[in-house]
Amino acid sequence: MPYDEAVQHIQKGMNYDKAVERARQEAAQQARDEWIAEQGYEWHGKPIKTEAEYKQALQEQELENRIKQQYSNVPEELLNELVESKRFREEALAEKKAREEKEAEHKQYTDFLEAYPNVKPEDIPVEVWKEHKEGRSLTEAYMRYENQRLKDEMAKYQTQQQIEQANEKNAATSTGSAKTSGKTGGFISKEDFEANKHDMKWVQKNLSTLEESRKHW
Repeated sequence: MPYDEAVQHIQKGMNYDKAVERARQEAAQQARDEWIAEQGYEWHGKPIKTEAEYKQALQEQELENRIKQQYSNVPEELLNELVESKRFREEALAEKKAREEKEAEHKQYTDFLEAYPNVKPEDIPVEVWKEHKEGRSLTEAYMRYENQRLKDEMAKYQTQQQIEQANEKNAATSTGSAKTSGKTGGFISKEDFEANKHDMKWVQKNLSTLEESRKHW
């Protein structure tokens, strides 16, 4: 997959939760805008139809009042120019902030792809998306998930090793008991023979070993 396409792909996965949240916020904003429009507010003869226009009108009204308080007999044209200048600066700052946020978000995608080029958005666990939504970078959130997963696997491996070691120890103990009773091994003592000679199955099973062992009694 080309790098740019990979970036777009992971952006799509990351933006899913944001799209759901944005849809919820837009619905709430639409309700507030409709309420503002129903109030019949105006500013300088222009109807106010949205909450954003209402807040902007309040800011401009506050600015005009401050200017009038500081300077008496300010021409209307100059007052309007000062207000427009302030509005222009605020809009420019807002655009700059939005552009910087978009660039920072894009960098998060590219950083993640560089760190985990083979991880697809659909393979990223829910807990990683949750951490990212709470403010942690996607790369750091996934790294924390990977570290915890490795710790869990290591703990599971160690537990399995302990179980296997316990089983081996038990098996060795059982084998030692069998040798002591003379039922297995390459030599059977006279004492073991005397203890088991009435067990014909045991005698038949160990007959060849018994024949060799008797030579050394």
